[in-house]
Amino acid sequence: MLDTTAIRAYAAKSVAVGELIGEFSDEGARFGLPVLCLVEAAKGADEEARSRLTILGKHPDAEWLPLDGTQWREIAAAADLLGTIARACVALPIAHGQALYIITAEQDGYPGFPVIPI
Repeated sequence: MLDTTAIRAYAAKSVAVGELIGEFSDEGARFGLPVLCLVEAAKGADEEARSRLTILGKHPDAEWLPLDGTQWREIAAAADLLGTIARACVALPIAHGQALYIITAEQDGYPGFPVIPI
């Protein structure tokens, strides 16, 4: 599961994020790509970075995670705990057992969650 910081790092040509995605692919695993985090990462990005985000979104192992309107209360509660709506969108699939790790540059932003720091 990539959070906004990991997606921004990918857009900035982070070798660490690219290598992690490659390792997941080699193992036949998919990675979560929350739409809200992608939008946040694209905000203010130049066209070159946005092009890389388009490539990331088309990766064959990317699993798009749209906002689910039926979960609005749960997202709001998680955002109260974690500080942002984007973090909530990343953490909830972990809490529900739908993903194993959060890839992030802000590991302190996810207390109690398993993270892979970049």
